[in-house]
Amino acid sequence: MRKSILIIAVALLLSIPVIVSAQVVPPHKFAGKAYINGRLASAGAEVEAFIDGQRVARATVTDEGEYTLLVGQSSSGNETITFRVNGRNTGETAVWTQGKIEYPFDLHAQNARPVADVFAPLISYGSLIAVWKYDNATQSWRSFDPRPELASLNDLTEVGSGDVVWVSVSKDSDFQGQKLHEGWNLIALR
Repeated sequence: MRKSILIIAVALLLSIPVIVSAQVVPPHKFAGKAYINGRLASAGAEVEAFIDGQRVARATVTDEGEYTLLVGQSSSGNETITFRVNGRNTGETAVWTQGKIEYPFDLHAQNARPVADVFAPLISYGSLIAVWKYDNATQSWRSFDPRPELASLNDLTEVGSGDVVWVSVSKDSDFQGQKLHEGWNLIALR
């Protein structure tokens, strides 16, 4: 019995340094306004932070385009953080610093244009049926249908150069220097 108590006591004492070393450090805090193509991002837009291509934090834009993002330490600290607004790269970066608060830290996403504008040539030609885009960050699909009566179902509202999308057309069409064939086409936007 005494041996059991002694073994438990030693085990508890040996575990204390492990518990202390596992303490969480304060995050790096970013706050400011998010913009897409020079306009304030609408409420509900997503702001994301990435380190080495892995999403490490996300936040939702509130009214007036404002966001607050807490980025925890990923491994060794001092990593470069990149940012996206609604899946669009911003070009802004920061080096992770324990407990640092950066305000204002405005994010400017570029290259996003309304889907209807990008696909206007196919819409006017009468060949566009639908556009689908998979968002790796959120692991979800978004779509656009040009029919006015289905406009309320469109959750794919903006696309940009380099986006990979599935496009369904009713007849062979030329689009952005690419030949689209009747049916589904997987393309990268220019």
